[in-house]
Amino acid sequence: MEQKIPLFPLSLVPFPGENINLHIYEPRYIELFTDILQTNKMFGIPPYINKKIEFGTLMEVVNVRKKYEDGKMDIETRGLKIFKIIKYENPAKGKQYAVGYVDYIDNIWNEDPLLKINLLEKLEEFFMLIDEKDAVDLNENIKCYDFIHKLALPIEMEYEVLKQNIETNRQELILDYLDHTLPVLQQTMKAKEIIKMNGHFKYLNPINFH
Repeated sequence: MEQKIPLFPLSLVPFPGENINLHIYEPRYIELFTDILQTNKMFGIPPYINKKIEFGTLMEVVNVRKKYEDGKMDIETRGLKIFKIIKYENPAKGKQYAVGYVDYIDNIWNEDPLLKINLLEKLEEFFMLIDEKDAVDLNENIKCYDFIHKLALPIEMEYEVLKQNIETNRQELILDYLDHTLPVLQQTMKAKEIIKMNGHFKYLNPINFH
């Protein structure tokens, strides 16, 4: 069943369970969040990718940290669930901001145990290579949403992950990324070690040749 929600498009990809702090300053969005706070409604953040909006995350306001005299505000929000936009009005009738008619997407949390083990091993190697081994608690209960923004993925790939409603599919996408990224990081670390050795005495074994 379609639901009508206000839309706050951004050039970022929020995920369910994620906390995002927003500074609201444009007049149309001051109006949007003023309406939300008065009616206790949710709102949607659809990532603006390739000059269009299609999928997004339903958000809730959890706290208004500060209100300014000119109407601007700092708010704390949290992601709830994924939606697909069926149609939208920009702007909505009588409003400065857009609204969308959306369908919510059920999240399926099934996992392949072997895939999960492989993913955890490669995540551990990734964070070791970038010297951020404590960035994420890599336990057996971790989900893709818990670490996705720690991987510095291109926004287009984050969006592809957002569009997947099955955890196994998200894991496969991230594994593919790590399979391509880890060799590059390994080579970079080797280059750094070589650079560090320049100017130092090297203990090398001569090569015997004929």
